[in-house]
Order: sequence, then C-alpha cells, then structure tokens
Amino acid sequence: MASSPSLDATTVQDLRTRLEEIEGVESVWIDESAGVAGLVCQPAAGASGIRKRAEDAVSDCGLDAGQISLETVVRTSEVPQYRVRFAKAERLPKANKTVEVRVTLDWNGQLFTAAAQGESGVLIELRTAAIAALDALNQVVGESLGVRILGVKQVRAFDSELIVVSLYKAGAQPQRFVGAVTTGDDPLRAAAVSVLNGLNRMLGSYLAVV
Repeated sequence: MASSPSLDATTVQDLRTRLEEIEGVESVWIDESAGVAGLVCQPAAGASGIRKRAEDAVSDCGLDAGQISLETVVRTSEVPQYRVRFAKAERLPKANKTVEVRVTLDWNGQLFTAAAQGESGVLIELRTAAIAALDALNQVVGESLGVRILGVKQVRAFDSELIVVSLYKAGAQPQRFVGAVTTGDDPLRAAAVSVLNGLNRMLGSYLAVV
C-alpha cells in the first residue's frame, strides 16, 4: 500500500491553528510522519460535532482522508485548560478612504477587542489587522508585550497563498517571531491568527489560569 503524502510545515501549522479554534478543543497534536492529527476535547464537548468541524478544517487546508486521519480524545480530568483563541475580525470602512479593523480574542471565556485604523487597500489592511490583534493580546495579558510588527506579507508557497507576519521584541536578548497561516477566504482573520501563531510560545510566560 502506498504511503500517505508528506505534509509540509506550513500546512501542518495552518491545520493545527484551525483545529485549535474549534470550540471544545483544548489541545492538538499532529504526527506528520504518520499522517495523524489528535484532538484533546473538553469533558462536556460533543465529540461527534467536533469531529465534523475537524473534518471541515482538514478539507479547508486542501487535505483529504488519505493524507491525514483524525483521532479525538475526551479529557477526563476536571482541571480546565485554556489558550488564547481568535474569535473574529471586523472590517469597518471610515471616512477619507480609511478602514478600521477590529479583532476579538477569547481568553478563558472572556472577550478582548482592539481596533486599529489605516488606509484602505489589501496589504495595508492586513497590517492593520495584525496591529489590532497585537493590541488585543496586550489587553489579554494586562500589559504591553513589548512586541512590534516588522512586516506583513502575502506570499505563495507549497501551492498555497499565505499570510506571514514578522514580529520583534527588543531587550537585552532581542527576539524575532514569525507566524504564518494560509489566507483562505478571510485574509484579515489570517493576519490576526498569524500574530497568535508567532507569539504562541511566548504567551505561556504571561498567562496563567488561577
């Protein structure tokens, strides 16, 4: 029997992001070599509904059942686990050919919304969405992360259109972060989620559930 096609790193990252956004999913692991994606679900989550949304996420990433299989596990522990989730991005045209982008994030069941304004235009609006997402993250942690956006680009790689965000944190030990997500049908969402992807590991140092 022929082996499953290998998964490129960008597709894996995008799939993980989409699976993590599903309500009721707490964590995701992906074994690229085996072509398996595992989802850890909350005890009260409806596994069948989650699986259907997970299958849709696989399809949205351009994959099929021959490339990746899904496994769902329901957590039995009552200790909750949380992470910052993307909720929505809104585009609001303003006067003088400017656009306001509002990004809402979900942390521990609480919504945080930040807005940024910029000139209209696809590339400029992507950066505006990324700025709003970063501002919303600052609200989530309750302080400035000290991170600024170096650039936002739309690129093509592995036959996919991607939104790539580059971020920088100054300090005694400067850090650079990069997040990338396939564009899909909502580029503003992709720009915001790319910021989350880029800063995902760093956020663990700031967030805790009491």
